[in-house]
Amino acid sequence: VVAVNAATMAVARTVTLRHSDKADTETQGGGIPNYLGAAVVSPDGRSAWVPSKQDNIKRGTLRNGQNLNFQNTVRAISSRIDLGTLAEDYARRIDHDNSGLGSAAAFHPSGAYLFVALETSRQLAVVDAVGGRELAKLDVGRAPQAVGVSADGRTVYVQNYMDRTVTALDIGPLVLNGELRATVLSTVGTIGAETLGAQALAGKQLFYDARDPRLARDGYMSCASCHNDGGHDGRTWDLAGFGEGLRNTIELKGHAGMRQGLLHWSGNFDEVQDFEKQIRDLAGGTGLMADADYNYATRSQALGTKKAGVSADLDALAAYVGSLAAFDASPHRPAADTLTAAAVAGKAVFAQAQCASCHGGDGFTSSALDGGMRNIGTLRATSGNRLDAAALNGIDVPTLRGLWATAPYLHDGRAATLDDAVRAHAGNTVAGNDLANLVAYLKQIDGSEAGAAMPLPDGVYRLVAKHSNQALGVDTASKADGAGAVQWPWAGSDDERWRLANLGNGEFALTAQHSGKRLEVANCGAANGGRVQQWPANGAACQVWRIEALNDGTFRLVNKSSGKVLDVSAASQNNGAALLQWDWTGADNQHWRIEPVSPNAVGAGNYSLAASHSGKVLDVLGVSAAAGAGVVQWGWVGGGNQKWAVVPTPDGFFELAPNHAPAMRLEVAGGGLNDGDRLRQGIPSASAAQRWAFELRGDGSYRVTNRNSGKTMDVFGVSKDDGAVVQQWPWQNGPNQWWTLTNR
Repeated sequence: VVAVNAATMAVARTVTLRHSDKADTETQGGGIPNYLGAAVVSPDGRSAWVPSKQDNIKRGTLRNGQNLNFQNTVRAISSRIDLGTLAEDYARRIDHDNSGLGSAAAFHPSGAYLFVALETSRQLAVVDAVGGRELAKLDVGRAPQAVGVSADGRTVYVQNYMDRTVTALDIGPLVLNGELRATVLSTVGTIGAETLGAQALAGKQLFYDARDPRLARDGYMSCASCHNDGGHDGRTWDLAGFGEGLRNTIELKGHAGMRQGLLHWSGNFDEVQDFEKQIRDLAGGTGLMADADYNYATRSQALGTKKAGVSADLDALAAYVGSLAAFDASPHRPAADTLTAAAVAGKAVFAQAQCASCHGGDGFTSSALDGGMRNIGTLRATSGNRLDAAALNGIDVPTLRGLWATAPYLHDGRAATLDDAVRAHAGNTVAGNDLANLVAYLKQIDGSEAGAAMPLPDGVYRLVAKHSNQALGVDTASKADGAGAVQWPWAGSDDERWRLANLGNGEFALTAQHSGKRLEVANCGAANGGRVQQWPANGAACQVWRIEALNDGTFRLVNKSSGKVLDVSAASQNNGAALLQWDWTGADNQHWRIEPVSPNAVGAGNYSLAASHSGKVLDVLGVSAAAGAGVVQWGWVGGGNQKWAVVPTPDGFFELAPNHAPAMRLEVAGGGLNDGDRLRQGIPSASAAQRWAFELRGDGSYRVTNRNSGKTMDVFGVSKDDGAVVQQWPWQNGPNQWWTLTNR
């Protein structure tokens, strides 16, 4: 709390409200004040009171061995400041039991009473300001956020934020007779027309409420307790008792529900409706769904049977979260369309360092509903697990939009500044002025900044039309010269995988993986509507495409010969619609997402994977079905621990599931990035550490590469022994890195 000299406007003193070390009980608890309301000065000028919540950040199974629960996570408090000493009078701090946030306060003119709005529990606390104790609670409307007292001291006015009303209470019985009661005189609407739709408004009312027992137990925890106004509380919570670890609260503004992909750092929610689990498990609510619906199939699991469409109230809550589509403007940015000189230099550093490989596209993130969490070297023992004890091998990639407002940084909040966050990335080489400029740019990435195009090093990609979400393919997967290019829903076939070769000057050759033929304009024509097809490489300019980044994170492909762009005919949404060239119009059927994928498809079935140098197969040690069991090479005996189902993932890569333990997945231990990190089987986590790229070699064997680390599946020391460790290692083109797949 800052005390300002009103004459000079200079800061006279900063008063710090201390951490409470009270024992956690049913009626009190420890924690640090947060979400401070406005300080109110007593009529005698001797004290000021500050309503707030109190965050119990020292509690948790990692921090003190006690799990967070509905009443010992957040609590409403009122803190007293002695204006004579300008210091907190900690001994007189009031714990408002059975409520999670004191949002506002006002004094009675006599100074005898302090009235505190308790937002989560829909109440007004009556406090004996002299004795420093709560006397009573009066019921008011949803989410009270402002309080005023009439000059005669007979009426209290309460603004009920989520009812859009003001309630007038007659407190005559209290001030005249000491009776702990009040009578509602009137309730008046405060708006003419509601700006939110009916469903989103209903969801916002639920978001701010903890009085409804379906949402929380005893009025403590609302969604807004940690995400007031769609923001974040700046705290890192110990959620290890819920199968997670240390987790930094994420801001919701601009995310528009699932727009950024999976929710939470560990990607443990695939729909906003999964907050039903948090309502029940942490807030202690009975839930917005009927128990029978919640317990149906795997719906009680966060990533289980879909919850959307089952509960109208839960869908309304999701609708409100989905309405949070705008990022706050960055105060570091001179104007919406302008960067500072340092930020302009930092944007160049951002591109050179290929930050967009993870933080690219319109959302400045590679997060998606199909997972693919990345390990940047920040995982620790305190990072814990994914929900339900699944291994945490990576972190969901956060958006960079709005970073200026979201300190601290990283999943466990360890980085106090953006400089610290950049330095924490494994392999980071950005330093000095480059780091300062990069941070200046990061602070200015708000909703107005154009998306960052993903870098396009040589490799294999899929090209997806923005208007239809369909992939560039070859008609009927034909290998014939002149077979037409079409759009088709992504099926993972090799005719939808294209090798991009950088020819310099932003020009690329695109080669279909199934046929080895180039993408070109038929007959090198120059007219609008010229057909696009595959043809053997011949060096013609019509087989060369300039790939130019657009402001929405997509690309346009400009034919070098004609200057016209790759276009889906008539902006068709139909499967099999022809691709052609056309003058640039900027329409979505000329915008293409270019996303890395595995170089080759692998057909459905179960396979053994045999190392070329030894002929021995990939094997789960000891036929163990346990998570963490090591993977080695072993002579073929036909066991289920030597057979692997190759499972395609929506992002164009593959997971490998052992037949003897089909619920497991092949992964790099701990999502490691180091040479020599071992392979093992683990619980599915949708992380990039469990995703693999297969690249077919001329002899029929495959190079198998981990998506997270970019390193290759390798037998340690080129050993031919049974039980030799299988690890990841940089590609050296050795026979201990070549794997033959045999359908079993």
